[in-house]
Amino acid sequence: MPISVQLCTFLDINKEDGFMRVPCQKYSGREGAEKELACGVVKTSMYISPQGKVLPCMTLGGTAIDAQFDSMLEKDLSEILKASHYRDICNVKMGDCIRHNEKCHDCKCRLKCGAGCRACGCGETGTDYMAIDEECCSFYLNGWYEKALEMIGKYQDRLPKRQSGAQRKETDREEDIC
Repeated sequence: MPISVQLCTFLDINKEDGFMRVPCQKYSGREGAEKELACGVVKTSMYISPQGKVLPCMTLGGTAIDAQFDSMLEKDLSEILKASHYRDICNVKMGDCIRHNEKCHDCKCRLKCGAGCRACGCGETGTDYMAIDEECCSFYLNGWYEKALEMIGKYQDRLPKRQSGAQRKETDREEDIC
């Protein structure tokens, strides 16, 4: 049976796909990363609360900022996706968060963490979606990122080799034929 283990933001291990990664590292760390979306979740999903609120993720449901989002019970989803607080939040860039937080301006880790998770930062302040996720700061500034990379280096070779996309497609085709 395939297994995937995530140790909070420390380490993500997926034995089936043969990879280990540091989930807390949201960005490349290179110049230009500040142009990426502040939240990776908004690229592929949204959360609709039991009250019909359209939110970027489930973590924001029931929080103070929840009240700022439109409900599908009162407004069509197509309207919410075109122009709303949800849409504005989804378009926030990592650089916006860095500029918003003075602590990030000169931080050596700013292009890797981008002020951390938006929901966690918001949770610490109530309604400031661009606030710093202090847990993420602690992860980087206290050396946990380097420790996670050390673990990956130590154990990566114990995982099965990851197939390239082309190899996976070929394998999938073979399975379809058989």
